Amino acid sequence: MRKSFLKSFLLLALVCGVSFTVGYFFDEFARIKLSDGTTWDFAVRQYGGEYTYISPLLECEINNTTDRHKYIPFEIPTLQRIKKEVQEKNPDVTLALYVRSLNNGPWFGINEWIEFSPASLMKLPVFMTYLKWIEKNPAIIEQDIIPSKLELPYDPTYPPSSTVEIGKVYKPKELLESMIIKSDNVALQALLLALPETINNTVMSELWLHFPENWDVNDFMTIQQYASLFRILYNAAYLSRDSSEYALSVLAQSEFNDGIRQGIPKEIVIAHKFGERGYIDEKTKKEVKQLHDCGIVYYKAYPYLMCTMTRGDDFKKLSSIIGQTAKIVHEEISKAFPQ
Repeated sequence: MRKSFLKSFLLLALVCGVSFTVGYFFDEFARIKLSDGTTWDFAVRQYGGEYTYISPLLECEINNTTDRHKYIPFEIPTLQRIKKEVQEKNPDVTLALYVRSLNNGPWFGINEWIEFSPASLMKLPVFMTYLKWIEKNPAIIEQDIIPSKLELPYDPTYPPSSTVEIGKVYKPKELLESMIIKSDNVALQALLLALPETINNTVMSELWLHFPENWDVNDFMTIQQYASLFRILYNAAYLSRDSSEYALSVLAQSEFNDGIRQGIPKEIVIAHKFGERGYIDEKTKKEVKQLHDCGIVYYKAYPYLMCTMTRGDDFKKLSSIIGQTAKIVHEEISKAFPQ
C-alpha cells in the first residue's frame, strides 16, 4: 500500500515536472493507470511571463478536479473568524464564500452549494461571449451598435456613474467596457440585441453555464459555478491569452467599491464583478435583497480568487458583510504568506 502510494506520488511529480519543462509552449494531457485500476488524469498548462493578469504558472490537476483536500494553512482560522465575527452576528443573512489559491489550486468555501440569483454577475459571461465571437470574426470589432431605451424593473441601489447614450453609435469595445467597468445595463441590452442567439447559446454551453427555462426563477447558480469563470480567464483556458488578459484588465477597472474592495488594501489590484438583485419572495411576500462580488485578488505573495454571495433584507448590511469577510480572508492570508 505504502509502495503503491509512493510510486503514484513519484509518477505525479514526474508528469508535472516534465510538463513544466515541455509544456511552456503548449497544453498537455497525461493519463496514468495504477495497479488497482484507478485512472489519474493530469491537465497541465504553462504560460509565459509576458502578461500582467493571466497566470504565468503551471497548473496540474488530478482527474480534472480541484485539489479540495490539500492543506491550506489559513483555512481554519479564517473560517473560525468568519463564523464568530460575521455569521453569528448576522443570523438573518445567508453568506456563501469561495476562496481558491491561484498558485496551486486548493480551495475552501462556506455554503458553496447554495444557489443564488447572479444578477449583474452575468455581464461577465456576456463579455466572454463577445470576445469569443470577435476572436472567430475580427470584423465584429468594427460593428456599429446603437443603444435603445431601457426599462428596468427596479432602480439599482448601486447605479453606474454614467451610461452610454441612447441613439448614439458605439463600437463593441466601448459598450463592453461600459458594461463591465460601470455595470451599465443600457450597454448590456445593446450588446445582447446585437449578439446572435446561436453564438450566445454555444459559448454558454461551452462554459458549462446552464440557465433555467423560466427566467422568473430567482436562484439558479452556486458561488462555485460562477467562480469557475475567473479561473477560466486567469488560466486563459477558453479565450486566447490576449483576450483573457484584456478581459481581466477591464475587470480590474470596476467602479464598484462596496464589496470585496472594502477589505483589501488599496495598492492591491482586484479584477472583479459585482451583482445586486431585489425582489419579493412569493412564499413569504417579503422583500429579498442579494449582493455579490467575485474576483481575483492580485496579492503578490499569494494571488487568490475570492467570491462572496449574500442574501438578506438590507443592502448596506450585505455590503458590510462582504467587506468584513474580505478583510478577514486577506488578513489571514497575509499572516500565512507575508509580502
